[in-house]
Amino acid sequence: MNGYTPSILPPPSSSMMAKQATSPISPPKPSATHSPSPFNPWQNPNAWYMGVYMGIQSLLFYTVASFLPSIGMGYGLSEYQDGLLALVFQLTAPVAIFLLTFFIKRNFPIRLIALACSIANAVGVGGVLWLPNHLVVWSALLGFGATGIFTLSLMLFSIRTTSTETAWDLSGMVQAVGYGVAFFGPLTLGKLFEKTGTWELSLQVLFALMCVNVVFGWWAGWGDRGGIKIDIKIKNFKKKLLKF
Repeated sequence: MNGYTPSILPPPSSSMMAKQATSPISPPKPSATHSPSPFNPWQNPNAWYMGVYMGIQSLLFYTVASFLPSIGMGYGLSEYQDGLLALVFQLTAPVAIFLLTFFIKRNFPIRLIALACSIANAVGVGGVLWLPNHLVVWSALLGFGATGIFTLSLMLFSIRTTSTETAWDLSGMVQAVGYGVAFFGPLTLGKLFEKTGTWELSLQVLFALMCVNVVFGWWAGWGDRGGIKIDIKIKNFKKKLLKF
């Protein structure tokens, strides 16, 4: 009708229908790009080293940032001198970030960087406790060490991983542990000060924690850029997926 001729397809043959009925339907291959990460940082001891290392550093930072002027007043400093201590503590942060970035780019051993920052914190707290006549120097060391450890911890999330998913998992776990530990710093040490009336016991506890963090700094820096053996599981998992 009206010059239009409908096309009529021939009915499928019996052989074609039998072939379609007997041919299996292959399931879709799983995509490696959207595969869940098999890495569980909560079961990895090296991830725990990083978490505790960052946690003790954060405990120091928030304690010193909260109570450094009060500690200075306990040693007889004026308000101006207390403000100077807090200023020096903050101004050393850019210096630490610059030097840390400089050494990391030049493949300086991560373990030595972690160890140096931990020792700086321990020496700083020990100086405040036993040599309070040089509080400006100890305040600078504390600011340098605390900022260095925090910056290094953030860098390790990418240095120690080769995939975005693993970096997310590691970052979430380490920061959860770190800030969980840091929460008890100002609270506990402040309570000790209220009960004793001096900062001596609080500083002794803080010094002991900084000495412990020297060990965790060594462990957290173990392996340098070789990773913490968490990407091997990712690679093996992807290889298994690609075989299907």
